[in-house]
Amino acid sequence: NNSTMAMVLNENSTANDVATNLADDDSAGMTKLEPQTPRKKRNDETWLTWWGRLKDFQQEQGHLPSTSTVYRGKKIGNWVGSQRQNLSQVQKRGETNWRIEKLNEL
Repeated sequence: NNSTMAMVLNENSTANDVATNLADDDSAGMTKLEPQTPRKKRNDETWLTWWGRLKDFQQEQGHLPSTSTVYRGKKIGNWVGSQRQNLSQVQKRGETNWRIEKLNEL
């Protein structure tokens, strides 16, 4: 839900802020995050960094990148391809998570 996402993410939010706020939010049918281990926290922060790059790319270019796109020296197209593959697997299992919610914002 976009209003919920707006509450947990703004231009000053860090990846940890978003993960913490999402973990605390069980409204709007959002999946709560499990308690964060150091590795999970690092993985979530890395994922949110890539998501931020994707959001910047879309705002600048007006579309999502192709799989071969390099943006600011990063292979953003490869990352998008991996997210599409992960989404397909998650949907087949009938699951949802906060990452899907974030991707759906774009």
